[in-house]
Amino acid sequence: MSAILRSNHTEFTVHAMANAQVLMHDIAQLKQTILNTAQRVTRSLKTLATLCTTEPAFTAHMVEQLDIPVSSAYRIINRLVEAGILRSERKIHGHP
Repeated sequence: MSAILRSNHTEFTVHAMANAQVLMHDIAQLKQTILNTAQRVTRSLKTLATLCTTEPAFTAHMVEQLDIPVSSAYRIINRLVEAGILRSERKIHGHP
């Protein structure tokens, strides 16, 4: 006699959805934390906050492609590094 094995897809789906909601909340909270680092929320800050919450790592070149003035980008990035939100890396997985 063979047994029929079935996983409880509903339980896994509910658990995955709960995890997704927690992740979405954490990302929204991170974005708000970034926006709270400035007295005035500018377009450049909003754009950089979105980049920080969608890319695990990014380069200065990626920031430049978003039409953020270089001086603004570095000022914002330095503020986020000082706040402990970002950290600077010389290499990303072996790439100089």
